[in-house]
This record gives sequence, structure tokens and C-alpha cells, in this order.
Amino acid sequence: MDYTGQSADNAVTRTDFLERDRLRLRGAYEAAKWLRISATAEQVDTSNEDTGYGYDGTMKTYAGDLEVAPWEWLRFRVGAGRFEGDSSIAYRHPETWVNGMSVTNEKGDTLEGGLTFNLKPVTIEALLRRFENEGSFPYELERARVRAGLEITKLFGIAAEWDLDDYTEKNRSYGTGADYTANRYGLYLRIHP
Repeated sequence: MDYTGQSADNAVTRTDFLERDRLRLRGAYEAAKWLRISATAEQVDTSNEDTGYGYDGTMKTYAGDLEVAPWEWLRFRVGAGRFEGDSSIAYRHPETWVNGMSVTNEKGDTLEGGLTFNLKPVTIEALLRRFENEGSFPYELERARVRAGLEITKLFGIAAEWDLDDYTEKNRSYGTGADYTANRYGLYLRIHP
């Protein structure tokens, strides 16, 4: 368990906090050499009560992971989580100069899975993650990653990586919305001091 309290004497942007408190609980259990279970729960409260700001927010996150390594050269991992958040901030309508309150609610799930092959000197990792938010700004985000590495000597190796982000907004009532697919490729020289 850890707790962090932070405060500031001035906000730089309207959504900056003057007070932020974070409480995190983490736990893990290794049921066997080849089986590990872990969980995390976190709550972050932020606020800025200065005149003209009126910012207040809470974010709660719950997550769990299961890792299975039936052999030294193979490891599977699955995880799931849930996040819930609420925030509000005062604003003025530009056309009438009337005060208003912007309120957002976020509620979503995460799901991920991955595997690692460690066939020394070659390592291959694959990961798939999915985020879905059903809150004020609903979206889906899928991420995939494949990384392969080769340790040439004890001093250096090479690695190649491919990453994919596929983002889709579900609610078009806010305008055009955003949909995109991004691919990233990398080739790396790794030096071990």
C-alpha cells in the first residue's frame, strides 16, 4: 500500500490541481514457481478550488494479472481492469458569458494478453491490449506489439519491433470524431554495459 499527497501553490492550466491524493493497494501471490497472481486498486482525487477554476476529479482503477510459465522458455500473461472517473470544472459560455459546469464521466475496461518465448539467444514477445471507454467520450483502442531480439554477444544485441494502435470513437455527436490506425516499426542496437 502506498499513499501520496501533493499540493501546489498555483495552477498552470485550468485542469491543474492544487491538491492531489493517491491511494494505491498492490498485492501479488506466487502460488507456484510457474504461477503468479497480482492485483492493484488505486484512487486518485484531484481538486483546485480557486475562484474561476472549481476543478474536482476522482479516478478509480482496479486491475488483476495472471502469469503462467509452464517452461522456462515460455510465459503467458493475461490481465483485466476497470476504470471509473468523474471530473467537473467551471467555465463560461463564450456566446453569453453565463457560467456553466463541464462534467465528464468515464467508465471503461481493459483486457490484455501476451506471451514470451525466451529461446536464448533469441527472444520473441507478443502483446495485445484492448481499452474500451463507455463514458462521456466513448472510444475503443486496440494495441498490438511484437518484438524480437537477438543477443549477439554479452555486450550487444539487436531488436526489431512492430507496434499497432487502432483507435475508434463510438459517439459522433461531438463533431467529426477521430478514427485512426498507426503502425510503428523499429530496429534497435542494444548495448549492455
